[in-house]
Amino acid sequence: MIIAFCEVSFLLAAFLFVITSESFSFSEKTRLSNRVFSLKSDTLKLNDGSDPSQPVSRIDLQNNFYWDWFELKDDRFYNSAQLNGGKAFYDGQLYLYLRIPLITTNLTFEHQTGLGDIFFDIQYSTGNKNKLNFITGSEFIFPTGSSFETGLGKFIAGPYAGIINYFRSGYYGLIITDYFSFAGQSNRDDVSELSISPLFKINLGENWYTLVTPDIIYTFKTGKFFVPYTQEFGKMLSRNITASVKAGVHLKNDNKYDILAEMKFSFLL
Repeated sequence: MIIAFCEVSFLLAAFLFVITSESFSFSEKTRLSNRVFSLKSDTLKLNDGSDPSQPVSRIDLQNNFYWDWFELKDDRFYNSAQLNGGKAFYDGQLYLYLRIPLITTNLTFEHQTGLGDIFFDIQYSTGNKNKLNFITGSEFIFPTGSSFETGLGKFIAGPYAGIINYFRSGYYGLIITDYFSFAGQSNRDDVSELSISPLFKINLGENWYTLVTPDIIYTFKTGKFFVPYTQEFGKMLSRNITASVKAGVHLKNDNKYDILAEMKFSFLL
């Protein structure tokens, strides 16, 4: 299973590199506001969908793979194949996002496949173009998992607030989220975590970007900090399609996974 996943990931990464080795070009009649931003250009870039304060209507095909081998002799994995969709209103100031996951896992050393917990996000942002932006909203997680292994069994809310600021080659920011469970199965653990997520994006030119997203998590139940670190590389393949790959490791006390890998294709509407 692990070898097959690595082979598929390598082939997809190689395919992405080949098909994107030449950047797409724009007509001379393209408006300045629709041209791609690069490190050596003052033109404004297209919205590639990576800025949380500038959301766009979209459909995402996404796969997340979590692998854990340090704590146990046998490998454990958790794979989440997702169909996600978002709708932006009022020039992106109001945004709704839905995520539906199909989970495959062996967390209990038996393979399980089923529906995961459905995620819904509602967000409001100030919507300033390339200026200081404030965002606020809440995530909601519903206990729709078809088995003990594929869901948390709790209704969870995650109100959040954040700020995004821009510089010539990208943006940086911070989002703080408070996750807590407020209903659900009494035999499942309550959720109570604080997430502090710095964001740092650099546009690399040729329609490429990289996004660094460490996530400082404090779990109130255990009184411990967890620090997963992830970095994403993505590219706009056309005006409406973005592809990205992400990898992550834990830096401190994180027993949830040892390695994270993510692949995503976004169709921007």
